[in-house]
Amino acid sequence: MKVLVSDDGLRNSWTKSLKLEDIYDDLGQKLNLSQDEATKFDYFFLYWVWLHWGQYLSVSTDEDLQEIEHIVANFYSLEALQICLKHSPFRNTLDEKFVQFIEEVTAKHIEGRNA
Repeated sequence: MKVLVSDDGLRNSWTKSLKLEDIYDDLGQKLNLSQDEATKFDYFFLYWVWLHWGQYLSVSTDEDLQEIEHIVANFYSLEALQICLKHSPFRNTLDEKFVQFIEEVTAKHIEGRNA
């Protein structure tokens, strides 16, 4: 992910070879970013999802669960991250159980903010 974010040529070749230009155009419109900026942002987003997924899988105590819930609630409830969670072309590569956890925790957090 870091290489794809930092290497313009590789990222552009990757995006083009996977025929993701239209998807990232659409994501860019949703995020108010260019196609390339949306691509970088999505890869950055995916990096964090996989990092937090590893933390989620290592939960063994109530304190661990509270910590990951706090991180997820505050980080993934941000609008741009909600958009990537729904529209990333790589969503299907994410652990569905963890995605469901993110959606449940952020829904509660957003409801609490709006109450």
